Amino acid sequence: MSGEIKINQAEAQKGIQEMSDALQALQKQLGETMDGIKNMRMSDIYNEIKQEYENLIGQFITLFQDNIAVTETAVQELVELDRELGDNIALK
Repeated sequence: MSGEIKINQAEAQKGIQEMSDALQALQKQLGETMDGIKNMRMSDIYNEIKQEYENLIGQFITLFQDNIAVTETAVQELVELDRELGDNIALK
């Protein structure tokens, strides 16, 4: 083993894009809010569950977006560090 860490930026960007695509594909709506007089208790419970679901999905989306941003930043920092180290070695 050479001990060298190789960064495949294209592969990392592909993974980041796949995460972004998956996030965009995530449907955050459970369905329409139910209205009705006949089954009011059932529609109330459904609407409560729907609201809780949408709140959880919103939190998940925020967390997922944060993870994508952190991953992009980490990849960029590693690429820049690799470039700087390469330049430093070339100067010696």
